[in-house]
Amino acid sequence: MAVQEKKIIDSFIGYLDEAARRLEEFQLQLALGKAEARDKFEEVKSGLRKSLQKAKRKAAEYEKQAEPFKAKLEHLRVQLALGKADTRDVLLEQKKKIMKAIHELEVLIRKAGFGNGKEAAALKAELEQVKIKLQLIEDKIEGNLGGKKKKEMDDFSTRLKEKLAGMKKKMEKRKPGLAEHWGHFTKEMDEAFGHVKKAFGQ
Repeated sequence: MAVQEKKIIDSFIGYLDEAARRLEEFQLQLALGKAEARDKFEEVKSGLRKSLQKAKRKAAEYEKQAEPFKAKLEHLRVQLALGKADTRDVLLEQKKKIMKAIHELEVLIRKAGFGNGKEAAALKAELEQVKIKLQLIEDKIEGNLGGKKKKEMDDFSTRLKEKLAGMKKKMEKRKPGLAEHWGHFTKEMDEAFGHVKKAFGQ
C-alpha cells in the first residue's frame, strides 16, 4: 500500500474515532443531567451554523457546485436560525425541519459531490454527528435516554474500536490506487456511522 493511501486511511479512521468519542461524551452529559436538553439543542445548532459558514466558503471555490450548494446551505442555515426552542413542541418542530434540510443537503452531496473528497467527507461526518445528537436530545426530552452506566459506555467504546479496526483492515486490503482521496470512503463512512447509530440505540 502506498504511503499516501495509508495516511489517508489512518486519518479517516482517526476522524471517525474522534467523532464517536465526542458523541459518547455528549450522550453522557445528557444522560447524567449535566446539560439541559434545550441548551444542548442550541449548542448543536450553533456548531452546525459555524460548519455551514465554512462549507459555504468552500462551495464558492467550486463554480459548478457553488449555486446548488449555496441554496441548500442557506435553507439549512435558515432552519438553524429559527430562534430559541423554549418548549418541547417548538424544539421537536425545529428538529424535524433541521433534519429535513440536512437530508436534502446530503442528497445533493451524494448526487453532485462537494469540493474535494476530504471536504465532502468532513461535511457528511458533521451532518451525521448532528443527526445523532438531535436524536439523543429528543430521546432525553421524551424520557427515553436512560443514564448509561460507565461499564456500558466502556463496552460501547470497545465495540466501536473493534469495528473501526476491522474497517481499517478491510480498507487496507483494497487494490492500490483505490484510496487516493477521502471521496472513496463514502461507503465506509456510511457503514461506520451505521455502527455508531446502533451503539447509541438509533
